[in-house]
Amino acid sequence: MWRNIVESDRPQMTMCSMRFTCWTPKATNTHSDYVIIIAFPLQQGLRNRASMLRYMYIACLVLVIGFIHSLVLVIGFIHCLLLVIGFIHCLVLVIGFIHCLVLVIGFIHCLVLVMGFIHCLMLVIGFIHRLVLVIGFIHCPAGECRN
Repeated sequence: MWRNIVESDRPQMTMCSMRFTCWTPKATNTHSDYVIIIAFPLQQGLRNRASMLRYMYIACLVLVIGFIHSLVLVIGFIHCLLLVIGFIHCLVLVIGFIHCLVLVIGFIHCLVLVMGFIHCLMLVIGFIHRLVLVIGFIHCPAGECRN
């Protein structure tokens, strides 16, 4: 901000003063604070523009550093999100592995059931075979029915 200062007891003179303010977010666990960075000229009443440009350059550097700091905070937040997503991905992989184990155990259980069913069929066939032998023995005693 440029301003002209006129004092009654002194001759009119022009004083230059500039203030730069930068608000940079600061990450905390509970809330967001703001860091105020203010660049003041080292001398009051600077008259040449080269000196003012130097202070403007410093203020711009402060603004750039604040912007870079904000970017670093955002990148850190994104990094944390990616770590959480990676952890969730690992959990999903573990759950998928457990699911595959359950499917394999289910398949083995089905095989056991099929083998049990085949065993039952063999018992029934064996029972029918013995029943046919007994009926045949009763029907043809002592080998009378042989051809």
